[in-house]
Amino acid sequence: MSNLFFKCYSLKELNISNFNTTKVKKMDYMFFCCSSLKELNLSNFNTNNVTSMRCMFYACSNLKEINLSNFNTQNVTYKESMFVGCTSLEKYICPPDLQQLIEEVIENNNQKKCEIS
Repeated sequence: MSNLFFKCYSLKELNISNFNTTKVKKMDYMFFCCSSLKELNLSNFNTNNVTSMRCMFYACSNLKEINLSNFNTQNVTYKESMFVGCTSLEKYICPPDLQQLIEEVIENNNQKKCEIS
């Protein structure tokens, strides 16, 4: 699924609730530069087998809300720049195993609200 929506600058809405991600190993650059997206619900994603999420949301500059409530990053070894350039983010819904990433995003982008599910 790497590069799936890479540089989809005009993409404003996306319904990927029916994606089966059970066997996916890499999600690198998946939403890279999707600068028109305002919210993204990935709560149905199964990330148990994912090993790399490098630059997954890089430069999603208008993304205000993201739901990563089912994300499991225990097998992920590459998370570099996952949220770099997500300067509009106001709300995260994330599992506890993403706590370090959440803190980095808040520190780097001064996010307003972060929820941990």
